[in-house]
Amino acid sequence: MDLGNQRQREWQPTLRTASNRGLYLQRLRVSNNREWQSTLPNPENRRQTRYVTYAVNCKNGSADEDLSTLRKCVEDVKGAVGYYVTDSYGANDPNDRPGWLEACRLLQLGFVDGIAVMNRDVISPSDNQYEAVVQWIGGRPALLMLVWPEGIGSRMSPVTPRIRERL
Repeated sequence: MDLGNQRQREWQPTLRTASNRGLYLQRLRVSNNREWQSTLPNPENRRQTRYVTYAVNCKNGSADEDLSTLRKCVEDVKGAVGYYVTDSYGANDPNDRPGWLEACRLLQLGFVDGIAVMNRDVISPSDNQYEAVVQWIGGRPALLMLVWPEGIGSRMSPVTPRIRERL
């Protein structure tokens, strides 16, 4: 039992507690993305990373601008967009939105390797719901890509430090 516990501790990354909740959530997401990368084979045997892009319709009823920005961001990290999913502006709870549930289903079934969104508020403005989503995606393991990291372009303070990601 002790050997199993030791291996479990080695497998799970430990995060220092941060006084800023946004910084903690950013560290958690980046840590999950790095864990996903550590499970990949050598670069010469690796296939292209596939993403589902998820956007919420703007007030004018279209998410085309966000989807094109997401596609460009995915292509910048040498990934491929497998699916485009949108939702109408609605419920704050991500589990009440059919588009978000479809993106999660595609991820869970292995059709994509990650989800790309504009910012964390697209998933949920609530810290607790966002943390639950990040932990669920990290448990796959899978990627969660944000065009604007936590604290930039969201309701959170713009002074949240950024963690440099290498995808």
